[in-house]
Amino acid sequence: MHSHPKLLKFLFPMLVAIILSVTLGLTPKLSLINSGEFLEINIYKYREEDLLIVNEVEEVQTETVANQVKFHEDPDLMEEEIRRHVPIGSSIADAKTVMEQNGFKCEYIQNGTYSEVRNSEDAPGGTRQTVHRNVDFLYCDCSKSTGLFVSRRWQVSIEHQDENVKSVSVSIGSVGS
Repeated sequence: MHSHPKLLKFLFPMLVAIILSVTLGLTPKLSLINSGEFLEINIYKYREEDLLIVNEVEEVQTETVANQVKFHEDPDLMEEEIRRHVPIGSSIADAKTVMEQNGFKCEYIQNGTYSEVRNSEDAPGGTRQTVHRNVDFLYCDCSKSTGLFVSRRWQVSIEHQDENVKSVSVSIGSVGS
């Protein structure tokens, strides 16, 4: 059976809201925003005597990104995609803005180390790792759910020199069971 990810992103939270409303007496409010891309879920529990909000759970992303990065499963394609939005030679401050607008959490690292990991049939263990030491880079991390207990994780290191982007490295993996 082939499942549609956008449909699952919509149905799963709705099912959770229905279960919570039936079992815990919570009142769910569901709304779809940004053409089905993001789901806003607000679950409220009210005390009957004064309708005071006791519990609120919220997941929202409403901002449309002008410089939208398409997420790829292949690290080489993802590097190309990021370089389209963050060209070599551009300002590292602009790179941070673009990455954060696309859902990445970023931090500047000075004189640090990062590893670039690639699948490689000829390498021991099936992966090749390149270690970059003593470099200044912007580390950006983003995870997106791919299943109930599994997420895909993109780790991006954007090396810079004199405040300008020098290179982009991407590693992609799965987190969860």
